[in-house]
Amino acid sequence: MKKVIKNILVAINFSNSSENAIKIGISMCKRHKAALHLLKVNKENNFPYPIGKNALLIGFRLESMMAEMKSLESYAKQLEETHQIKCYYHIEEGSFTATVARIVKIYNCELLLVEKKPDPILFNMLYNRDVSTIIKYSSCPVLVVPGSCIHDNFKKILFPFWLKKFNCPQLEVTLPIIEKNASKVILFGAIKSNNDLNELNVVNKLMSSVHKFISFATKNIETELENTKATAKTVLKKAAENKSDLIVISGNVKTGLSALGKQSNNRFIINNSTVPVLSVK
Repeated sequence: MKKVIKNILVAINFSNSSENAIKIGISMCKRHKAALHLLKVNKENNFPYPIGKNALLIGFRLESMMAEMKSLESYAKQLEETHQIKCYYHIEEGSFTATVARIVKIYNCELLLVEKKPDPILFNMLYNRDVSTIIKYSSCPVLVVPGSCIHDNFKKILFPFWLKKFNCPQLEVTLPIIEKNASKVILFGAIKSNNDLNELNVVNKLMSSVHKFISFATKNIETELENTKATAKTVLKKAAENKSDLIVISGNVKTGLSALGKQSNNRFIINNSTVPVLSVK
């Protein structure tokens, strides 16, 4: 049975890339007849006593929260009326990553949209908003939207493969996306050497199994193989050559201090892609 997308969560902070994520979320909600959830996460009030208990400061904080809530409520209603979709809003306090993961579970979201922060990796890690950490702890697939993104539909989707686990059940969420967009799918295998029969067999088997799985949604599928020593760069080059609107990757991305070393293929693709990247796991 094909997965149905009913609830899409967008983590927002009203930046340019956040607006792009909302635009994509709106378009997807229209196509899938899904509900859009807007989530604004604020930092917890960590003022120590007695400042944290000061009645005047508490009053100012409550006024600010009420104003923000009214603003977001008005924005959600505007989106509902303009785009004829269901739109809900949520304002929470706490750790960004933990809060997003919690809201995803509470509302049974099938897809999470987050903006790609242009800030340095270490800065994002310190403020607990690194996309890789969100991907790690989210119970649903994560669509990472770059600030420069102008795509709100996915007519050409690139699935890159290398020596990496890529289970078909993980891709279930891609089937309705492919169907609703009438997408052309490109299965692209990046191998380091034609002489390595083991690598070639593994990648070919992966592509074959995914081809069979995706054929439930479309017959418009192409397969390509290419020798490369720079897998991630070649994937992005292939996406540009094919004018892909979406790249689908599998698995987690390195987080914490391990992310400060050499970038994994997944992290490099997410950080440098000019089109949305869907991470499934």
